[in-house]
Amino acid sequence: MNTILFRSDTLIQLNGPVDSSTGAAVDTSPTTCIARLYDERKETRTAEFQTRLTLGADASATTLKIPKFTPSTVFGILDTILIELDDGNTEQRSVSGHLDTSNAGYDVITVGSGISYAASAGNLVFLKIKSSGASVFALERAGALAVGDQVEIYEDDGDLKVANISKLQAVSATEDSVNVLATAAKDQPVFFAVTLDSAFTGAVSSNARIRRKLGSDVSMTTSFGSFPTTDVVAGDSSWGFRGVIPDTQSDLVPGQDVRIEVTYDDGANKRLLTSMLAKVLEKTA
Repeated sequence: MNTILFRSDTLIQLNGPVDSSTGAAVDTSPTTCIARLYDERKETRTAEFQTRLTLGADASATTLKIPKFTPSTVFGILDTILIELDDGNTEQRSVSGHLDTSNAGYDVITVGSGISYAASAGNLVFLKIKSSGASVFALERAGALAVGDQVEIYEDDGDLKVANISKLQAVSATEDSVNVLATAAKDQPVFFAVTLDSAFTGAVSSNARIRRKLGSDVSMTTSFGSFPTTDVVAGDSSWGFRGVIPDTQSDLVPGQDVRIEVTYDDGANKRLLTSMLAKVLEKTA
């Protein structure tokens, strides 16, 4: 299909799905067969958030001073960070059970074990992984995402996170090395922070794919046609599975480019993902 009719029930078909290992038609009663719809123009990725030390840290130090950020939860407890050391190496550490944001001129991150070499003021600090329980993540660009959008992110454990954007803002940073009066942090790269209306249940690494999900999953477990036992032709339009995009789906608008992904899964290590593109059009006489 290449067209979704605006305010009309629109049929989706998975034509002639075949088990590539045997060449046989798949089972007519899968564990799941669903279609998901995405706004093709609203895709981005989580960013490897970057900042720097505002004050130097000695070898074996477990506390690192960085600018103060809004929102303050850009860095969180159990997040994984990378620290640039003066010997040219970069070390990975986990933010331990303390994140001090009470200082006037900087925030203090405590890491689980001391750094192996000194790190000077200005050395880079990267946020590599947001821990489970977080609801704020960084983007290099906001793209076309907006407050109220339903988004989908795969967590590092493979689970699918679906939530709504409750806030979208540019990350601001201030600092003052003598901890008196903070001003705009020098050379802080521009990032955007997205706040979700519910927290991650698993960790999410930088460069995770983010998509705007449209509506609810469309059930496609209803088979049609006669599934052949011989002379099976993959993609045969006379048999397969069907589902309907309902006319009541409110987040489809004329002119929208939509990616439709159909997932067939029979629960026996046989999984098929098929993708197609369609444009939302108003029906004309």
